[in-house]
Amino acid sequence: MELGLTFPLQRFLKRKPPPYGAEPDRRFCWDLHVITLRGNPCLLAVHCHGRYAFRYDVTPLQWADLPALFREGLLDSLTAAGFSGEQVEDYLRRAGTMDVTRTHGRREVAFLNRAWEDVLASDL
Repeated sequence: MELGLTFPLQRFLKRKPPPYGAEPDRRFCWDLHVITLRGNPCLLAVHCHGRYAFRYDVTPLQWADLPALFREGLLDSLTAAGFSGEQVEDYLRRAGTMDVTRTHGRREVAFLNRAWEDVLASDL
């Protein structure tokens, strides 16, 4: 599984740009972004194939392990959406190890920006 980091998230984490991804199947690719809600940094994740998006509130210490943070957010989000824990674990097993990469393309980042606008609208 590839986790594509936006430039703002790379700066927030104080990371150098990661390598480009090599995963041909977008079902196992997500783009991640940092957003600020009510003064707190949150994780915004968008699935590159299906455009499913979730927002996850984050404590400062959780940012140190981004793959674990993403996994926890995904588990919580998909469980809340009605998927069983077994279904989520099956998806994660099929996706394989989590690699941090650059974002997966202009369309995907455009949708990430759209999801951010939707989060802002619902936050008001």
